[in-house]
Amino acid sequence: MSGARPTCKSCRYWSEMIAKSARVGVQAMCLCPTMPRQYTYGSDGCASWADAPHGAIDAPGNENAYPGAAT
Repeated sequence: MSGARPTCKSCRYWSEMIAKSARVGVQAMCLCPTMPRQYTYGSDGCASWADAPHGAIDAPGNENAYPGAAT
């Protein structure tokens, strides 16, 4: 799927640990340090997207997965 826009669901800052039920599915908290804290849908996206080879930064066991990334 080349050229596809990265989405929140595949971003390291999209926290499924802090989530809520919304009118259309689930929204999770964006923990990006350069963005305001807000709930977003997994299909949303932004310019601050970051690859998540180890999952979300706040997932259990990921305390040291992304050096320099503070939440």
